[in-house]
Amino acid sequence: PKKLKKHSRRKWELREELDFLEAVELYGAGNWQKMLGHGCLTNRTAVNLKDKWRNILK
Repeated sequence: PKKLKKHSRRKWELREELDFLEAVELYGAGNWQKMLGHGCLTNRTAVNLKDKWRNILK
C-alpha cells in the first residue's frame, strides 16, 4: 500500500486572512472552490478555507 504524504501545517499570514475575508464577502461562505485563486489563497485547499471559516465563527 502507498503511504499518503502529509502536508505540513502552515500558519495563516495576515495578508492571507485579509484576502480570505474579502473572498468570503465576494463569493459567500461555502463557495470555497471559487475562492481558491483569490489573492494570496493559492497555497490553500478548499478544506483549509472551510476549516478557517469554521474557526473564525467559534
